[in-house]
Amino acid sequence: MIVAKNTQTMKRQKAINETCYMCDRPATTREHAPPLSFFPENKRHNLITVPSCYTHNVGNSVDVEYVRNIVVTDIHTNDIGREMFSAKVRKSYARGHKLRRSTFRKLRPVLIGGRETAVVQISERRLNPIIRAIACALYFHDFGEQFQHRWSIYRATMLADSLAFNDIPDNINPEIRAVLRSVPTADRDTNQPEVFKYGVYRLVEHRIIYRLVFYGGVDIYAIGLPKEGTDDWI
Repeated sequence: MIVAKNTQTMKRQKAINETCYMCDRPATTREHAPPLSFFPENKRHNLITVPSCYTHNVGNSVDVEYVRNIVVTDIHTNDIGREMFSAKVRKSYARGHKLRRSTFRKLRPVLIGGRETAVVQISERRLNPIIRAIACALYFHDFGEQFQHRWSIYRATMLADSLAFNDIPDNINPEIRAVLRSVPTADRDTNQPEVFKYGVYRLVEHRIIYRLVFYGGVDIYAIGLPKEGTDDWI
């Protein structure tokens, strides 16, 4: 009689035999796409995972928390996003004074629907690498290979700094959003679409667009570009 190893042991051994979704190091764990902390505890089953080395799983955890908090705080989130804000983000800011100070270093109080709130300047240096990592993980999940080019990140539902802080009319971003939303991205199954869902449009090689939708309404696009940056996308 053959005694089967338990499921977790088999998964760990499988990961060891694979290569990280981001680099050429051996995978020692599985990375979630998006990271696990984006999901409430009761919605953490059947999530997308990819083989990962330690660095590309755990090494960016501080910025993952920052990005999760920024996305959850966005006004466009659904009820689950608002529940995550109450259950996770408030505690995150209470626990991490440095994170709270860096997040709210530049803000502007505003009134929306008679309710006091604020707009906060986003750190692209912290947000973009996390979104790029999610896009790379999804690409690996969808096509079984590493993405060898580069990503341009576009935050479709977030205000431009010029409008948010200087009241300068934004005539460019509405046109960009209209163009991107006209791209026929094919929806993929994520098992938890009220937390995260995505669509993908791919021609060949680097010519790919991911539409990432967090908490029902926060849209972020990852647009594939050639590594050398010398030719047009289309």
